[in-house]
Amino acid sequence: LETHQYLDYLDDEIENTIKPIINLQSNLSGKKSIFRGLYLGDTFTQDQKNAISYGTLDNLFLGDYWTMGGINYRIADFNYWNYGLGGMHLVIVPDTCLLTRQMDLNNNSYYSLLYYHADIRAYLNNIVLPTMIASNFDNCIAQYYENLQSNTNKFNEVEARLELMSESMVYGQGILRTDSAPTYSINQLALFKVRPEFIYCYQNYWLRDRSGINYCMVTENGMASYASNYDPTVGIRPCFALAGVPMYTPPSP
Repeated sequence: LETHQYLDYLDDEIENTIKPIINLQSNLSGKKSIFRGLYLGDTFTQDQKNAISYGTLDNLFLGDYWTMGGINYRIADFNYWNYGLGGMHLVIVPDTCLLTRQMDLNNNSYYSLLYYHADIRAYLNNIVLPTMIASNFDNCIAQYYENLQSNTNKFNEVEARLELMSESMVYGQGILRTDSAPTYSINQLALFKVRPEFIYCYQNYWLRDRSGINYCMVTENGMASYASNYDPTVGIRPCFALAGVPMYTPPSP
């Protein structure tokens, strides 16, 4: 073999030897522990969709983000929700609040209002999801199952797409919550475990847990706190599951 052919041969041999090691580190356990934080662009590309659909997750790492409409949408975890989602998915959390809003606008009783019934949840799914989220990601927003306590059923299994986070998802445990309602979102998101500075976003934002007659929130410096559900200054920083194929049908205009 000539020199250049031999070097090409060595390159192939090295790649064949190292690639399985790289792929091993790039599996879900590796993806959940390695922060990259790379800018992925301002569109959700077909290559990125394929990487999710085919389960390779090529060039998608924890902390990578898209910037759309001035908001950074960051990969916060991989395959977080197992129940109701049979395929690969990413968990996306914006770096900043999308807007500010009261937890509830209907003057419900402090004692009877739960997140499942709150106006903010309907607003997330009926307004924010179709206008700010789904269109940015080509309707590849996956549906999963969540357990959100209702006024009549503690074990209330619901279909979920866009939700507020819980104390467990942010901090890995309950801190100020006083409710003991079951949930399927019991683990800390990998992003907040590996890079806890992303917990704070320089603005107070709602969590879905109750703290007595109030609601839990994260303060602008990342501390656990709470606020009245009538407080209009607290932000909305939701999470959603991103799939590789369209799974969401926008409502008719």
